[in-house]
Amino acid sequence: MEESQSSSNKAKKVETKLKFASTMETGSSWQQAAQAAGLQISRATAYRYLKSFQVGGAKALQDGRQGHPAKLKVEVQSWLSDYCHANPEVTSPQLQSVLELEWGLRVSVSRLNEVREKLGLTRQNLAPASDPKKRK
Repeated sequence: MEESQSSSNKAKKVETKLKFASTMETGSSWQQAAQAAGLQISRATAYRYLKSFQVGGAKALQDGRQGHPAKLKVEVQSWLSDYCHANPEVTSPQLQSVLELEWGLRVSVSRLNEVREKLGLTRQNLAPASDPKKRK
């Protein structure tokens, strides 16, 4: 149902932009066209919509943004958890390289740190503890 509402909203937005561009094409000012279409837009946006319409028609008025899909989907997070448990000393830069090799994903170190914290995957320093007697 969410998807149909989203599609419906996108269609209404395109319809509104189309009405705006068509009104401007008839010689109305951008302010008049915006008011007629029920849009509150700046002059720059008005002329960007008009130019898009003139170059590409109604299809050019569609918002082509799709949002950023989550790179670390459940299966990748599961793999990440297993990998970090098997290799508790792995650093995030090392993990970044492995993720790119294994999954073809480029993920920033800061994002990896956020995900590791969320999943409770802190790095374990497995270096042997230094001998307190050698500190003298």
